[in-house]
Amino acid sequence: MVIVGDMDCSVRFYHDVLGLSVEYESAAWTQLDAGAVSIGLHGAKDGPGPKPGSPACAGFGAISESGTR
Repeated sequence: MVIVGDMDCSVRFYHDVLGLSVEYESAAWTQLDAGAVSIGLHGAKDGPGPKPGSPACAGFGAISESGTR
């Protein structure tokens, strides 16, 4: 998970510059396909959680062989 202050700008960078496909997009959360992993962008400009510029954090989830979490 990457905490971003400007979701639109961040999505443009990850999609247009890095070439990642958008799997889901909203003002608060965008998920991008990065091959074997997904990258989540968390829009925390005015919401709860760490603010942009705070120490980095990472979130991981495991998916079983059946495709469930």
